[in-house]
Amino acid sequence: MKEDFYGEIARRVAQPDSGATVDPRTGEEPQSGWATAIAGHEHIEPAQTFSEDSIKRYAGEHRDALSQGRYMGLWHEPESGQVYHDVSEVRPSTYRGGVTSIARGYQQGQQAIFHIDSLKSLYMHPESKGQQRSTRSTMAGLRRQRRQEVGPEGRVSQMSPEELGAALRGRRTIQEGPSR
Repeated sequence: MKEDFYGEIARRVAQPDSGATVDPRTGEEPQSGWATAIAGHEHIEPAQTFSEDSIKRYAGEHRDALSQGRYMGLWHEPESGQVYHDVSEVRPSTYRGGVTSIARGYQQGQQAIFHIDSLKSLYMHPESKGQQRSTRSTMAGLRRQRRQEVGPEGRVSQMSPEELGAALRGRRTIQEGPSR
């Protein structure tokens, strides 16, 4: 782990509308994926009191949850001037990873999930025009991924009745295609 890891993260997150998703054991930050906070680990503090010690204290208090391959998430929300700390799961930056993260965000009662690749938040209940724009943009990217991952051959409407029947009888997903 880098020597000044906590200080580096604290300096970056001190800037409004900035954040970090980081493995507190290694200091590594994922470069790709969907980050979703896990309910029960939230901590919110005013930006004026946020510091390197805040991060260390949070990591210590949530050591058990963070030691399970999860990440520490930090976000300096510019409108409220609050810094959010949480324990996050990071899923792959795929259509399935995005959809799973959205469902998990709703289940966990989260305000938003974060797409690391695009550096945009997808809000569960967007309130401001900025949140709406961010959510629309992130959803458009997710829809583009679906077309790439599933492709036209995976659409039910384009399958013959025989293929649909075979898929049901074999209890295979449509993407698996016909049996041989």
